[in-house]
Parts: sequence; structure tokens; C-alpha cells
Amino acid sequence: MLEVLLAILLVFMAASCLLGLFGSGQDLALRGREYSIATLLAGNRMEDLLACPVEDVFPGTGEHSEPYQGYTWEVALQDFEGDLKLLEVTVLSPRGARCVLRTLRRTSEFFGISCDPWAGWLLFSVPGDPAVQILPDGGMAAPGPTLPSGPSPARAGGLAGPPGAGFLWVADQVHRSVVYFRQQESGGFAEGELHSLVPPSGTKAPSFAGLASDGFANRLFLADRANRALWILADSPVYSERVRGPLAPREPAMGTPAGVAVDGSGSVVWVADTEHGCLRQLRLGGEAAPTADDEVEPGVGWWSRECFRPEDGMGSPQGVAVNPWSSAVLCVDEADLHLLEFVPLSAGGFAPVWSRRPLPADLVRARPSGICLDPYRNVVYLNTRRGQVWKSTLVAPGSFAPIHRGEDGGEEE
Repeated sequence: MLEVLLAILLVFMAASCLLGLFGSGQDLALRGREYSIATLLAGNRMEDLLACPVEDVFPGTGEHSEPYQGYTWEVALQDFEGDLKLLEVTVLSPRGARCVLRTLRRTSEFFGISCDPWAGWLLFSVPGDPAVQILPDGGMAAPGPTLPSGPSPARAGGLAGPPGAGFLWVADQVHRSVVYFRQQESGGFAEGELHSLVPPSGTKAPSFAGLASDGFANRLFLADRANRALWILADSPVYSERVRGPLAPREPAMGTPAGVAVDGSGSVVWVADTEHGCLRQLRLGGEAAPTADDEVEPGVGWWSRECFRPEDGMGSPQGVAVNPWSSAVLCVDEADLHLLEFVPLSAGGFAPVWSRRPLPADLVRARPSGICLDPYRNVVYLNTRRGQVWKSTLVAPGSFAPIHRGEDGGEEE
């Protein structure tokens, strides 16, 4: 009997060990599956956040829906260094399996610039300031028109309307609106008129970058990073029922737009596509597409299916400018200034010719943003994300020189 009892005890102990191992294996397999699911969910949410401007990323928490109910997520965004922010996504499973993904995002705010060859002065926006800066030719920068305050401090971005033309449009990068300033006879600007753009159902609140207006102030063109599209506001500043947008080509699709420019007659619009490293063209006109290479934008005109870039490529264009005759287009990326000229051919038509001019190291470190062109003096002005303004001539040798030092200090030249 004793031997039988000992045998039963040994069998029971062995079975307990085997059952424990089986249970541990099941638990490890379940936790491994939860780790895999948490990693997948965190990666998907991080991809969604990377696909939109960092200004559209907001910290928060939430819970996933079926079939992943019980999995929670948390998004954290904090300052890291300079204009870099640390983005962190955390997903937690019901049993405590945790996945954390981190990456650095650079703020993508846009800072515009506009020049007036007749009055000899510039208007430009600077980081963190609701006021547009005025820089007379050979003078010192001073605060100009100021965006109205709202629930939080405004920050000026893209500009449209050269000084002396009688009007100025300024994008508020915080409140997702545009402000219209009318220039007075005394030279100053009247109080700004705030215009909030209400997007159609199913579209995101617009995040404006570059602005452009035709020479007659009949239409305002706005580059929208949130919807990867273009907006047209007709008969400005009264456009409550004349808003067209969001407008974007489909083949190939628009990436993330930054600057926008329009020729003097308002017939050709150029958009800088930072994501795809190219320029996109919209020609305004009737309904029918003139060629098979054009895509109809109903009621507006035609998008060219061509992605305009030099054969050796370009970086991410940050701003674009065009002369009044649409025969020359300028764009700036992180390291070069690109010039696209349309040269007439003897047999008819035009041939696109690209040229490139490297930017000096100090200008590269300042991170170029907006660009404007004085076509009558062949002078190009560049704004930067560090508050500097640079000047260069298109005629050789065309050296670059800072005319406003911004946050780096130093006197203006």
C-alpha cells in the first residue's frame, strides 16, 4: 500500500509539473501574441501621425475598437531641442504587454516673404510672432501688421500681396485662419479682418502654409498641408460663397504642399510639393482638358500630371516664386536654389531648362522657407525658419548675403 501511495504521489507531482509547464507556455504564447498586436497597433498609429504635419499632432489617450478592444494607446509630444520635438506612441495590452515607439519630428511651420520693387521694402513673418515684419531697403526691420489675438497667441505664416499694392493677406498658423489687411494712404495698415475657412464635411481643418494672390487681388491661393490640397478664394476679401477647395490632382496625387505662387495674370499656379520633391502646376481655364497629360479640376482648370523637377532631382522644396510672365519659376529646397526657365523654340513651343545654385552653409543652417522675386531687378529674397532674410541676384555671380540676421543677432547689412 505504501508503495502504491508513493507511486501515486510521484505521478501527481510529475503531472503537476507538466501541467505547470503547459500553462506557462500558454501564458507566454498569449503574452507574445499581445506584444505582437501592440507593436502592430503602435506602428500603425505612428504611421498615421507621420503622415500629417507635426502641428496637427496632439497628445492624448484612447482605446482601440474591435477586434482589439482592451488595447489602449497614448500619444505624447514634447520639446526636444530647437525646432525638434519628441513624438512617442505607447500601446498597452489588457495583460500589460507594452510597446513604445519614439521618433523626432521637426516643426514644419511656414514663414512667408513678399517684396515690392517700387517701394523698396519687404514684408516677412518670423517664428513665434503674430506681427509681420517690415524691412525697408537698406533699413532696419520693424513690426508691422499684427494678427488679432485668439484663444492662444497667433503666429504669422504665409503672406500674399506685395507691399504698396494696397492689400496684404497673412496666414495664422495657430488658429487656421487668414487675415486681410488693407493698406492706408498714410502707408500703414488698417485693422485686420479675420476670415476662418470652414472645410466641407469629411475634410480636415486646413493648415495653411504658403499664400499667393494675383496682381488684381481677385483670387487668393492657399496651400493646405492638412488636406494636401489647394484652396482658391475668389473676389477677395469678400469670398464667403466663393471658396473652392480642397483642390488636388489625383494622378499622381499631391504630397505635402508648402509654398504657392501665381503669375501676374492669375492664369498659372505653381505649388511646391515637399513630400515628392517637385513642383505641381495648375492652369486656370475651362472644363475640357487641352491634352491627355492634363487632369481636369472641374470649374477651375487643369492640373498638369507632370511633376516638375530637374533630371538630377531636388530636395524638398520649401517655397516657390514665379515671374509675372510665367516664363521663369524659382524654388528653394534645403540646400539649393533652383531656376526653371521656359525657353522658346524656333519650331514653336517652349523647352524647360533647369539650373541650380547651391546655398551657403549659413543659409542652409537657417533652414530656408518662403521665397519671393523682384523680376525687374532680378533679385530673389529668402526667408528662413530662424528669422533670417537673405538676398541674392539672379545675374552671375549671384552671391547670397543676409540682410536681416534674425535670432542669430548681428547688424543688418
